[in-house]
Amino acid sequence: MADTQKPMMDQWSDYELLDFGVGRKLERFGDRVLIRPCLAAVGALARLPSWNAAAEFVLTDHRSVTQRGRWVTRGAHDPSWTLGIGPIKVQLKLTVFGHVGLFPEHFQHWQWALANSKLLQGCKILNLFAYTGALSLLLANAGCTVVHVDASGAAVRWARRNAELSGLSAAPIRWIIEDAMRFVRREIKRGAKYDGVLVDAPTFGRGPQNESWQLQRDLQPLLELITNLLSEFPRLVLISSHTPGFDSRCLRQLLRGNVAVCKNGRLEAAELFQSDAANRSLPNGSYARWHG
Repeated sequence: MADTQKPMMDQWSDYELLDFGVGRKLERFGDRVLIRPCLAAVGALARLPSWNAAAEFVLTDHRSVTQRGRWVTRGAHDPSWTLGIGPIKVQLKLTVFGHVGLFPEHFQHWQWALANSKLLQGCKILNLFAYTGALSLLLANAGCTVVHVDASGAAVRWARRNAELSGLSAAPIRWIIEDAMRFVRREIKRGAKYDGVLVDAPTFGRGPQNESWQLQRDLQPLLELITNLLSEFPRLVLISSHTPGFDSRCLRQLLRGNVAVCKNGRLEAAELFQSDAANRSLPNGSYARWHG
């Protein structure tokens, strides 16, 4: 099925990028308005006269890779709240890394999955670095069997909570807390096969057994291994990155050069972006997607 099929979620009413500038962005998640740091917003001019938000994330160590900080809140608010993404629901909360449990720029992935549900129905999908599971749940809701892998036990427990909120507790999802590279190697030894593989790779990471992940070093070897996991007639390979230097052209080349099936068929690559209330675009990563 082609990408031109009418998507099932043209707009996302539960989220809005209201404004951005001077290294920050103003976002609405449901009824909660937040201010968060954003490197890509450097140099842009804020257009709203004032930013009145429920909370702002303030960095305490700009030199840290993880960029830890603290939330400064205004008024009394519940520590967590719920958001809808098409047919699913997810729980959000303020974390020490400035995240809330969701990457809004992935809307483009969610929209594509919803629009191409017939293409994906019945597929067995491996979702690596799967975080809190929005895409896992959308795929399961579309009729896929999903193996959800993340090195963080807290993230996997959060994803399972999202499955409960979405009425998908009994959906065919395996929840795995493991280093992505270690899991892929084990699956290859077992002879496991997948119709689709998703990789939303972080810049740096640590596995449950203190395994080290570095995107610049490890993404290419991981993609080489993924070739051995794909079924005879695969449907989807998707990689995305928020790391400077790994733009859409780089990701396209990585798929073409390291995943055998991606040498043929339809391979698309583009930047992940968000649009604010003034229709300005804020870049927020890149992706490359092959589908059969």
